[in-house]
Parts: sequence; C-alpha cells; structure tokens
Amino acid sequence: MKTGYEANNGILGKVQGQYVAEAIQSLPSPDPGSPQFLTAEVDAGWVGRVRIRFQLLKHRHHKSVHYFWSAEFAEPVSPGPTDHPIATTNQVDPST
Repeated sequence: MKTGYEANNGILGKVQGQYVAEAIQSLPSPDPGSPQFLTAEVDAGWVGRVRIRFQLLKHRHHKSVHYFWSAEFAEPVSPGPTDHPIATTNQVDPST
C-alpha cells in the first residue's frame, strides 16, 4: 500500500516540469466541451516512460473564464517504442 504523497499523485513529483509541459502540448485545447480527465504518455528522462493524468480546471476572474489542464497523477508505463507523446481521450475515473 502506498503512503504519503505517492497515494495522491503517484510519481508526479519525480517527473520534471519540461516533460509535463511536453505532455500538455499533446492534449487538445482546453475548453468547456473537453472531457474532465485526459491522459498522455511521454518519455520523462531518467524516470522512463510515464502516463500522466490531467484534469480540466476552470479559473474565473469577474466575467472572464479561463480553462486549463492540470497534471494530477503520474504512473510508470512498461517500456516500449517511444517517439512522441501520445494523448488519449479515455474518460478516467480519478478514484482508481
């Protein structure tokens, strides 16, 4: 059983920001019609290939609304051929 931060966000804390940014670039533009959760796979340097789950979030300031992707969980992926980040549009249940 995992404890501490790994229980909440997996190995996300070990993935450098440049790799999270690379994964975000593979996702569709965030907008109100986007799914709540998306995943992307990316090579994350010394950590290896990881699958990162992103959540669609909304920020409001007066009448302005801004949607954005926020990384919330990362897990290692078994080794395989890797060239580019791959975004998947499966609906992911965050409780798993």
